[in-house]
Formats: sequence, structure tokens, C-alpha cells
Amino acid sequence: IVDGHELVKAQQDANALARLYHVTESTDLKPLLFAVHTYYALLMKLLAAELLSLQHGALMASVVEQLPALPGEQLRGRLGELEKGSWFESQGIRNFLEGDFFGWYVGAWNADIEEAVRSFARALAEYEPATATLNPEATRDLLKKLYQYLVPRELRHDLGEYYTPDWLAELVLNDVGYTGHPTERLLDPACGSGTFLVLAIHRALDVKDSLAWRTRERELVAQILENVVGFDLNPLAVIAARTNYLLALGSLARHLAGKDIPVYLCDSILTPQTQRTRKRPIEHQKDIPVPSAQKEFWVPEELVDKGQVDVLCRLLEQCVAGNYQTGEFLSLGQRELRWEEPLTGRSLGELYDKVRQLEAEGRNGLWARIIKNAFAPVFRAISPFDYVVGNPPWVNWESLSDDYREATKELWQKYGLFSHKGLRARLGTAKDDISILLTYAAMDSYLKSGGKLGFVITQTVFKTKGGGEGFRRFRLGEEGPHLKVLSAQDLVELQPFEGASNRTATIVLKKGEPTEYPVSYTVWQKAKPGRIGVDLSLETVKERTRKTSLWARPWTKLRLPLRGSRPARRP
Repeated sequence: IVDGHELVKAQQDANALARLYHVTESTDLKPLLFAVHTYYALLMKLLAAELLSLQHGALMASVVEQLPALPGEQLRGRLGELEKGSWFESQGIRNFLEGDFFGWYVGAWNADIEEAVRSFARALAEYEPATATLNPEATRDLLKKLYQYLVPRELRHDLGEYYTPDWLAELVLNDVGYTGHPTERLLDPACGSGTFLVLAIHRALDVKDSLAWRTRERELVAQILENVVGFDLNPLAVIAARTNYLLALGSLARHLAGKDIPVYLCDSILTPQTQRTRKRPIEHQKDIPVPSAQKEFWVPEELVDKGQVDVLCRLLEQCVAGNYQTGEFLSLGQRELRWEEPLTGRSLGELYDKVRQLEAEGRNGLWARIIKNAFAPVFRAISPFDYVVGNPPWVNWESLSDDYREATKELWQKYGLFSHKGLRARLGTAKDDISILLTYAAMDSYLKSGGKLGFVITQTVFKTKGGGEGFRRFRLGEEGPHLKVLSAQDLVELQPFEGASNRTATIVLKKGEPTEYPVSYTVWQKAKPGRIGVDLSLETVKERTRKTSLWARPWTKLRLPLRGSRPARRP
């Protein structure tokens, strides 16, 4: 609904996906793709569990080795524990499977699913479980390549799914000046599978080689978990990013006890904070909406302002699981949350009743955790970030749902990006890209004054009308902070993304200073014909390319001379 998948275009690839898996009964793309994503998610969960079981002091035996020999119901029960996150919680990781949509197969268990999972576990058990610890980069690379085999290239392209090459992410990190010092705060607000996060962790871990940090590994891990953070809307991407985060920590994952992996399933544009300004019903004037497929969950502002959303969500889960009545939930909640506003109690009762009703309908299981994740942008940005980096989604306004266009329209206008009027804007025929809005929203909501943003972005925003013109104002609204363009890199000729002809560029902006023209604009070109592979290092890419350093300034039309007049001198 919200991440802009162009399923109309992708539907044409459903037959190719069906042929790949010998499916003849249906060619409906959505359930087919969901099944493939479930398979991929299960692999990542088992790899993460194996990694934790190998750490020093781990309480778990190998997960994968136990599964093939278990009787059917025991196998189902063990996988049920995995999907609830119990195995990860036993190692102190509280949120590995928060907001996970891919545990449905346990509830739909039958002989076919049992055999499929058992054969899957047998195949995985043949591999050396220590690989993830001994060579985490090879494992991360394996996960990338596996997904490319699982989903045909045409379908991935039509869904807009492209992995950011490591060399391109390294280039952005270099351009913003991120050194990896553990106290530097870095956010990727559209983190995907976690490429930027992993590379940032690698830089932070480089300081471990110094004697001072070698003896303070636990403190180093705590600093990384506090300061290297990712958000994403796609639940599969969040599982992948959390798995890759674990792999990047390697043997230091043993210091994770009692911590969250700081990757959250949330919307970094439409945060709960932005919802405060939306028009709300009279009965919810003191509440903040959390949008979902079940309409809004209303969370009392009083608890948000007190930072008690985590406690509230834990209570919701415990009381629903224990089949508490509404009065019992409110009584327990008053003792732990100690609200003062009478309207808070009323809203909490309605919230609890809604989640209980979903539970009764067999549609619960995730709502409390989705609510908790939705507030991550609020609480993680209490201390603004030094750097915001990433590759935001390149999704046209017209490809977004009607609801999402309507919900974000005020933000386009707030930042001076939305120049479209009337029916054209309402129907979403504008070609503006959502990456424009995310750039401005991220700088406004997450970046400290003087901080730097580095994004991979479509080069068309430097030239187009509409939202591109608003983007090039480089100011947060009419009276907000100025944004200074430090550099832009034109990578159009290199075509960094596999099989795609996207017009790729990067931009680095500094918050709090006006742009001064001309600005540095570097054009990358191939030194000789041939593809710039996604697996190359940045150094190799530099060896195979040449760079032209230019200056850029706003373009204005030259006046054409009147007929019969002397031609104007070319400036």
C-alpha cells in the first residue's frame, strides 16, 4: 500500500515467476511473491539463529541441525517459537522479529508445508554453520545473490527492487565525511537490506583494533547500536537488514544481550510526529494516529510525550495473550503508565478493545509491535543525527496509493515542493519522485544543524520542472533552515544498478547554510567500454573510470536576438 510497488506493471511477470517454481494453478502475482518472500525470510531467520548459537556463552544449540529429525508437531512447535522471536529473546535480542509478516506458514501447517520445511532444513544443515561467523561478508553476499535467483530479474526491476552496490554506498559515505567514529550518529531512513548500515558498522569496528577499544568491546557495541540506525517500510527488507546487522557485528554479537537491533519497520516520512498536525476527530484530539490496514490505531499523546510507547505495547501484548478484560488492562496500565488525562484512559480502552477484536478474528499477532516500530522515528531522533545517508525509493507520485498521496500532500506543500494544483495533483498524474520528499523530510526531522545528508538520487531532480524546481530551492519551506549543496556526482553513464538504465546521481547537502553557486559537479565516465559490475570495489571502479570536475549553477534562458538586430554576445 505504501511502498509504491507498481504491481500493475509487475503483474506481467507473474507467469515467469510461476514457471520458475512449477506453479500451474495460479498466476496471481501477490500470493506467489509472498510465498517466495516467506521462504527467503525463513532462511534469514535460521541464519541469524545459527550465528547467535555460535557466539561465546550462547545458551542455544544449533537450530538447523535439530530441525530435520523432529516429529511433525515438534517441528511445528519449534518453528512457532522461532517465529514468536523466543529463540532470539533467549539471547537478549528483543526485536529481531518485531513486525514480521512471514510466520503465517505455522498457522497454515499441513503435510505439504511440513515436508517443504523439513527438506529445506536438511539442505541448510549440510552447510558449515560457522561460515556466518568466520566470513560474514560472504554470507551477506550469499543473501544478495540468493534473492536474485529466487525472483526473476524482470520482476525485480518492475518492482523497483535494486541492491545498492557497496562501492556506491562507500562513495556516499566518503563524500559526507563519515569516519566511523562510534560516537557519530548515522541514519539510513530507507535502509533496504542494510548496505549503508553494514558499511558504517565496518568503519566503526575498525577502531576496535586500537588497544583502548579492544578492551571495551561491550561499550563499542553499545555505541554502534545507539548511533547506527535504519528505518524501512518493507517488512522483508527489515528482516534482511537486521540479519545483515548481526552479520556485520560478527563475534561481537555476543554483547547484544538486552538490546534492540536498531532497524525499525516504520515510515520515515509520515512519522507519528507529523500526524500531530493532521485534522483529527473530536474524540481523538489528544491522540496520535498510527495508520494501518485496519485504519488508525489511536495512541494517547500523553504517553508518547512521556516516552512510554514501549511499555504500552508490552502491556497490550501481555494482556491480549492473557485474555484480560478491558477493565483489568486499564487497571494494570494505570499502575505502570500513571496517566493523568481522563481522555488517555478512554483512548487506551478503545485501543485495547480493537486489538482484542483483531485477536478474536485471528488477525492479531503483530499490531502492538507495529505500533511500537511506528514511533521509532520519534524516539530515535530525540538526539538528531550527524549524518543521514541512503538510497531513497525512486517512486513516482502517480504510483503511490490515493491514501498515501493525500496523507503526504501537506508535507509537499510545507517544504515548497508541491507545485501542482487542482485535479492534476489530486489524481496523482504528477511525475514528481518520492525521493525528493524523503530528502527534505529527513533533513527536517532527523539531521542536526550543521549535519550532512548524502543520498543516491535520480539525476533528473537537477533538471526537471515541478517538484524538481521545488527541490532546487534548497530550503525547508519559506522560513526554515537553508540547505547547502556541497557536491553532486553524475553517474548516469556508469549505470550502477544491475540491468537498469536509471539516471543515477548522488548529492551531499549541509543543513543550516545557504547554497552558494556555482557548486561542485563531477561527471563519471567509463575509461573504456564494458559494464561497471555491482560487485566491484570503489578503488576498482575509480581505476576503470575517469572523472571530469565541473561547476553547476541554475540555468536561465538566453534571450534570442530580435530579427535584424545584432546577435547577442555569448556569455
